Amino acid sequence: MPMKSKKLMKLGRSRALAPTLDWLETRKAELERVSGKGDLLDISFAEWCKTVELSTMEGLKPVSLFPWQEAFADLILGENPLTRRTITLLSSRQTGKTSILLLIASYLAQTRRQFNIVVIHRTTADAHLLCRRLKLFLGKVSLKTDSLSLLEFKDSGSQIHFRSANPNKADGSEQVGRGLPQISLAIFDEAAHSSNLKDCVTVLAPALTWSQMGLMVFIGTASSRQSYFYETLTNAAKSEENLQNLLSGIRAGDKEPFQVLDKGVGGVGVITHWQAIERFKSEPNFLGRIQSEFDLSDAQIATEYQLDFENSVDQAVFDFGLVMAAQSIEIEPYSDSSEIIYFGIDAAAQGKDFAVCIAIRQRSEQGKVFYEVCDMYRKRAGVSEQHLNAISQRIEKFRPIAATVERNNMGELWLENLVGLGLHCDIQGFSTTATSKPVLVGRLQVALERGVLKIPKGSPIIDELLAYRRLENGRMEAGGNAHDDTVIALSLALHAAQFNR
Repeated sequence: MPMKSKKLMKLGRSRALAPTLDWLETRKAELERVSGKGDLLDISFAEWCKTVELSTMEGLKPVSLFPWQEAFADLILGENPLTRRTITLLSSRQTGKTSILLLIASYLAQTRRQFNIVVIHRTTADAHLLCRRLKLFLGKVSLKTDSLSLLEFKDSGSQIHFRSANPNKADGSEQVGRGLPQISLAIFDEAAHSSNLKDCVTVLAPALTWSQMGLMVFIGTASSRQSYFYETLTNAAKSEENLQNLLSGIRAGDKEPFQVLDKGVGGVGVITHWQAIERFKSEPNFLGRIQSEFDLSDAQIATEYQLDFENSVDQAVFDFGLVMAAQSIEIEPYSDSSEIIYFGIDAAAQGKDFAVCIAIRQRSEQGKVFYEVCDMYRKRAGVSEQHLNAISQRIEKFRPIAATVERNNMGELWLENLVGLGLHCDIQGFSTTATSKPVLVGRLQVALERGVLKIPKGSPIIDELLAYRRLENGRMEAGGNAHDDTVIALSLALHAAQFNR
């Protein structure tokens, strides 16, 4: 369907765009509605965007699309729209990448009958925030159903669903497609940092089968080179070398900051660098200002603004494929005291860190020893006494052969308290230093590489493993706003088991 001139579908006596057209009739006479029954509305997406007012520092202003946003919208709404494809949008922060997709979703839902869309984020809270943002584009459009999970349009009968992928839950990916018999457009925000993106795609694929459009759009900044998001980009570029050369050229200013990578079949890649925004490009020290205002690290600037997957100051410690392979839905619950169990305990004071105790079960199969996570205590709220009580009860229940406690900071006090309880368990402490931490985490790396570790599907451990980074100075820590408590606790459990000694 053409974006600029083709008349949109006939909406009969309804006025699907009445709120925006009321404003348009007084401010944009050249676009006013033709009067009479059964009118046709002749308005393009770009023209419709001008009827949407948003709050700015200068008051309410009509939406004004960036050139790259117009070009991107043309891929979906233009004279030759993409159909039955995936689009991977790699973009710097602050370029309006999420806004353009929400605008497209709002426009399609109002101008096509029975048009179903699903918008997906990693968490329910974030998905609801996207719903609130989209509702800003709707004005007073009549809605049959109006919740943060579902917008159903009264006049067109279209629906926009807002779902969470919930990568921390075993059935998180299944939730994105539940109850959706048919979908024309699926939008995945922050897809580059979603560990179960590929699973979500598999779940949604059947719902897109019967749609003429059938588009999936992944949105994100640069992330791990082991992610499915990165894989789709390299496929669109035909090779990893092509993609990296293109990104290097864009950063250096030798290549255009907006690129469309289209092999003609399969996935389409779209790259938008901050230099595609003229006012950013003309600012003498844009990146310096952004880094100072938002207190961003060099690594964050490199990945989130410079689209640098190769960033030397922030490298993934654990291989994406190995982490995904370690996920299992076949782990049996704890059954009896004859099982060989080991504990790893990462202490935490009151604050943002989690107190974590992970139990791993040792098993042998055809002469091969492997380990599986069979229980986990992970809690942030509460005081040390509460955490220690919960952990001591687990020690009494599971009767582990050995437990290792990270003794730095509060850990020393935890170690003394647990040992003082006289529990039937060999409880030892472990001090993490610049020298000992790589060795400790190295056990976990080896276990993943050998394929002898099983982690419950959807566990928070998966996300923390994928977010764990090695910095340029050699330090290892959680990337971005992620945590690493389960990574350390799992490594300590393997240490207690004397794995790889």
